[in-house]
Amino acid sequence: MSDPTFQLRFPSTELDRWALAYGYDGDEEIESEIQDAVEREGSLGFELFLKTGRWKSTRPTRHYQKSSDQIVRQVTSIAFDADTDERLRIEILTVLSGVSWPTASVFLHFGFGTYPILDFRALYSLSVEEPAQYRFDFWWAYVEHCRALAVEHGVSMRHLDRALWGYSKVNQTSK
Repeated sequence: MSDPTFQLRFPSTELDRWALAYGYDGDEEIESEIQDAVEREGSLGFELFLKTGRWKSTRPTRHYQKSSDQIVRQVTSIAFDADTDERLRIEILTVLSGVSWPTASVFLHFGFGTYPILDFRALYSLSVEEPAQYRFDFWWAYVEHCRALAVEHGVSMRHLDRALWGYSKVNQTSK
């Protein structure tokens, strides 16, 4: 797969407008809880893992429930370690039952605040089709592009994520 070419479908001056179109509830609470857990313990417990997984997608709930508190703590500890390699950081999270790349990206997004959430809506807003299978090179190009966009426009990664989601929600006709 060649490197994707990310391009906003809307003028960057409309980031605030589209962030207001964001439609999820509960993300501020989850963000705060994850940041507190990462700072306090360097990992997540099962209940916060389950709550966060359900926030991203309820369908895999029965799979999320197969992960024990011990494995969740061990895996998230590796992912949240400051010295963890970027590839290991995202891919280790997919070891947890039910956790796909998009769900793994949620844990990093809320845990660090410097990673975008990988989502078909965000990809649409960046003029890129969702790949049949996620791979590290695609994810890393996405991360770097979103980081550059956030810095260029002086917005947080959370604000950018909301804008990408909001634009797609209003304008995307089908997945």
